[in-house]
Amino acid sequence: MNKSAFNMIGFAFLFLFIDFRIQGFDILPDIAGYVLFAFGTYAIIALSGHFRKAFYLNLPLLVISISDLYQRPSNEYFGPVNLGSLGLLSIPLALVSIALSIAFAYFLFQGIIEVAGSKGLGSIAEKAGSQWRHYLFIQLGTLLAPVMALIPVIGIGYIIALLVIYFIIVCSIMRFMNECGSTL
Repeated sequence: MNKSAFNMIGFAFLFLFIDFRIQGFDILPDIAGYVLFAFGTYAIIALSGHFRKAFYLNLPLLVISISDLYQRPSNEYFGPVNLGSLGLLSIPLALVSIALSIAFAYFLFQGIIEVAGSKGLGSIAEKAGSQWRHYLFIQLGTLLAPVMALIPVIGIGYIIALLVIYFIIVCSIMRFMNECGSTL
């Protein structure tokens, strides 16, 4: 049971990383990732109160992600950044989403730390703390992306580096969730 729950959580991170659109439709939508988070955290909710908090923080993220299923191509630009069909409303929505994502990940990894600690698995607890810091780092880096995009040469390099680092972190989190499923 725990193995499939942690695998769902790992794949959820992958769904959130991939954003591929055809004619404005998200082919691998974020909502699928948030549904996997919901099922995964619900399955392990009894292990730690932190997982319960993560589960409830995921629910508004699931609702917010509905607005991302389709983005009508837009001519509204803020410098080189496309704000999409929601225009300026997308800025506070994105900030709320990032804040909720950070809080969700915090409680998820704190739950893993708590469960690993109670089972005497110090190395898993340490890895969970490390994964949490990496996730926080990439989310804070994402907040800087629109500002960096205003500087053409630096912005392109920054965004490419951010995507590569994000991919590495997502792969690392997926491996870690698989390990948690096998040991917790």
